[in-house]
Amino acid sequence: MQARSTQPSRRLNRRLLGVVAVMLLLASQAFGPMASARAQTTDGAPIRFEGYIRAQSTTKWLVGNDLEGNRIVYVTPDTPIITKKGAAELGAWVIVRGLVRSPGELDALLIEVDRPAGATGPQVQFVGKLIKMGGGLPAWWLVDNTPVAVTTSTQITGTPAVNAMLWVGATMYPTGLRAEWIVVFASTRVFEFRGKLTARGQNYRIIEGRRVTVTANTEIIGTETIGGLVECRALDDAGQLVATRIRALPETVEARLAGSIVAMHNEADGSAAWDVVVDPDEPTGMPWVARVRVDGNTWVDQSAAVAALDRWVEVRGTALQPQIYQADRVRVERARPRSSGAATIAAQTASASVQPWSAPITIIPGQNNAEHLTLAFTADRIMHAVWEAEGKLYHAHRLPNGTWKAAQHIAYGFAPCAVADGNTLHVAYVAPFMGNHETYHLVYAGGSWSLPVNMAHTTGYSAAPRLALGPDRSLHAVWMDNTPGYWTTYYATWDGVFWSNRPVPSGRGQSPDISVTADGAVYMVWQDRVRRDDYSLGDFDIFLTMLYAGTWMPPLDISDSRFVESLGPTIASTADGQAHIVWVDGEWQVLYSSGRQTAWSAPQLISTAIGYAQNPRLTVEKGKYLHLAWDEEGDGEAPNMLRVTATAAGTPNWPLGYVTSSYNWFRDVALAAIPTGGVMLSWIEITGNAGNSLRASFREPMREPRVWLPILLSVSPTAQ
Repeated sequence: MQARSTQPSRRLNRRLLGVVAVMLLLASQAFGPMASARAQTTDGAPIRFEGYIRAQSTTKWLVGNDLEGNRIVYVTPDTPIITKKGAAELGAWVIVRGLVRSPGELDALLIEVDRPAGATGPQVQFVGKLIKMGGGLPAWWLVDNTPVAVTTSTQITGTPAVNAMLWVGATMYPTGLRAEWIVVFASTRVFEFRGKLTARGQNYRIIEGRRVTVTANTEIIGTETIGGLVECRALDDAGQLVATRIRALPETVEARLAGSIVAMHNEADGSAAWDVVVDPDEPTGMPWVARVRVDGNTWVDQSAAVAALDRWVEVRGTALQPQIYQADRVRVERARPRSSGAATIAAQTASASVQPWSAPITIIPGQNNAEHLTLAFTADRIMHAVWEAEGKLYHAHRLPNGTWKAAQHIAYGFAPCAVADGNTLHVAYVAPFMGNHETYHLVYAGGSWSLPVNMAHTTGYSAAPRLALGPDRSLHAVWMDNTPGYWTTYYATWDGVFWSNRPVPSGRGQSPDISVTADGAVYMVWQDRVRRDDYSLGDFDIFLTMLYAGTWMPPLDISDSRFVESLGPTIASTADGQAHIVWVDGEWQVLYSSGRQTAWSAPQLISTAIGYAQNPRLTVEKGKYLHLAWDEEGDGEAPNMLRVTATAAGTPNWPLGYVTSSYNWFRDVALAAIPTGGVMLSWIEITGNAGNSLRASFREPMREPRVWLPILLSVSPTAQ
């Protein structure tokens, strides 16, 4: 009896275990593979490193620079070496693309000579605190953690002292960084801003409603006129502004044009000339051809598409002669934005709204040339929107009860980004000042805006800033800058008063983004061209580097996509310390990778667009849920769409959804996590003659699905 009675119980338990196994299998399929189950990683992906050839034998070279250290590079007779700019010999500056053999050692895949032996090395400009001063000249000074040689030819402005903030201009030499000049900053905050001059007196000026004291030491450049635009650099003297320089700006109108590239020419001076077919302003007008000059001081935004024939470009710059323009910044799109007209937009977008997203709401119904919309929520649940239009920055905010406050002009500039720290809003943006483009920082707290503070302090063009907040509430920034003669990435931190910055080692490239993980590691991604032979210009790949314990790792090629353009990287981090990257391959495949340090998952395909995908944006809700959005151009008769998907970290099963579709044109998608849960999506919608509309949609907080497993009970024989 005992044996017979226990046998059914064992069969029942085996059946239950079988049901459990099936349910676990279904759960794993529903939630996607677990993070620990990843079999493929990018451990074998190439890295890029550059520096001087400091020692050389037949098979081993020592290559290094003073910001990143030295590495042994293994070279074989079959290693491709690009020598258009000089021989690969001692003292030459080279770019090495290779695979890690062991810590500090690379197997070279390709070597490119960037500067011949004997040539001046790359110029480096950075801002930091003077930690230590060596005695005599020449001497070594330590600025933050960067040693720099100060010689008898170094031009020093101001009186240097330990703990003073310095702006250093230096040149790389095989023997180390040598300071060409050093500027000692004032011990108080310095603001740089522009605005209309509304009143003037012997010892004051009123600029955009702010009173500025003028002294005998104030430098006045140009002729000031009431109502005219001026630039002002002013010190914060116990809460009062004291001007050190005021410059009257000429009455010029920024030239704006848009059209398709029909020809591209290389000029003898290294610049380029593009012929652009421009559509007429009037419906009855005729198209015409503009010659657009593009040089090393032009910001060509290729985060959505690569500049090429038949590409649609929007150009901002200066008219040199009739139909000839100098480009200041160029935005590249795949094709011309099309619009079905403002009259039909409301019906189209509202009817296309897809759950779990709310019907779109309108922040601003129409504003000429509005773009680069960015969102952030402060801890008091106030939604802040910042954008640019016609060379000005605007801010509007929405109270928790749904009431929108009127938009406010807050600064002159473009390309803003925003991040919130508690009830404080931080905004970084780009603005021209004293003839140069710099990156600036604004703070919104207590209902008012600060004046702009210069974050960059370089003689080159700074562009495309991004902000990130660390777990300790530290503020981090990254942008692109062309001071060394090519676009490179800059990284900066804020101490509450001053910004320290320096170029990222081996960080050539553009369109950067940044995130800080829970353990304090700083991750940065960007796109840059990779040359694979001596003849081609190369194609864009996505690069990643990490700053941990004060050291940058060499950039890792995350995409490594030969003959494919990888564009528009975005990065975010979750509470488990993982970082997550999304980008677009070939302008139509949305790809994802996650990991930490040098271990990254193989790129995972999230979506293949019907037409073209661009401008991905990633954010994290409650430290766990990943939200991803991008805009997608329809193919042929299909409408354009805003795609949004979400998943829990560690279970990257990305369902394909969309929020809205329209025959109008979408751009500048942005996401912002709400502190109490939920996410807000925003975008710019091109609506024809009515201008560009600023739109948004809301999603309720994510809730992870659960699988309820049966409880296993022991069945006694007597119970049967």
